[in-house]
Amino acid sequence: MSCAWQKGLKEHRREKDRKNLWKKIYKFSIDVENTAFLKRLQKLLDEQRIIEKYLDTPYAEREYKANR
Repeated sequence: MSCAWQKGLKEHRREKDRKNLWKKIYKFSIDVENTAFLKRLQKLLDEQRIIEKYLDTPYAEREYKANR
């Protein structure tokens, strides 16, 4: 019985630590002043992924598309 109780305490501690780890990031992300920044950052990341995917294709298979 005590073994199950101790496991429960350890799991609760892990969850609490995980919550504390992400607390500031969560508060930053829900702040109205930061949402525009986060949207711009997401757009930048999406564009970066597209460019990386294009550059990872062999040169002979690349297809140029305007406005990239």
